[in-house]
Amino acid sequence: MITLCTIKDLMQKAICLLEASYFTDRPDRFHPSAASIASPNLLALQCLELIALCKSPEKTNALFLANVVTWLALEKRTPTLLITDKHSLTVLAVNLLLWRAGINLEEAVNPAWDENEFARLTVAAGELASAPLLAVRTTPILTFWSMAHAAVANHGTRWVVMDRAETESFGQLTKLSCELGVPITITSSASVWRWRRASEQRSGRNGVE
Repeated sequence: MITLCTIKDLMQKAICLLEASYFTDRPDRFHPSAASIASPNLLALQCLELIALCKSPEKTNALFLANVVTWLALEKRTPTLLITDKHSLTVLAVNLLLWRAGINLEEAVNPAWDENEFARLTVAAGELASAPLLAVRTTPILTFWSMAHAAVANHGTRWVVMDRAETESFGQLTKLSCELGVPITITSSASVWRWRRASEQRSGRNGVE
């Protein structure tokens, strides 16, 4: 069953993943709690996903996403729903945590942090854990529709952020935004470019309808 995740719950998993990365060369000192991670295999897969993200061109979009989301949820205190199609929620949370702490994403792969970095991570984790932010993996459009309504009705969500959208779903997203009365922001540059191209073809002019 697909459920909305609070950023507080995701912060616990993000910290566990960072600990696993930090103790890669010291496995005898790493003892994750059962509540933090489902299995060692899942933890290993998330570590690989994090490494892949750091080496991928998608890293730029991921950092932009972190900038937008932390600005909305922390600086503006706007209740926000984050929908990701590209990353697991735990890796997404790591990205947000490092961005807020002012630490480069690449450092999560082989961290050599001292007390200063750990202090910044602790402060950032506390700030994010109290942020009005929900997150969910992309779902079929009908499920997503009901989830967005639930987020607005039950959690007071006032902004939706997506990291990707298909061209054929743009019309549905525009309709959903009007129906909910909240803006929907797509942070993927490729998705925005396709949206503008589709709008130009329909309207014969530049810009998004």
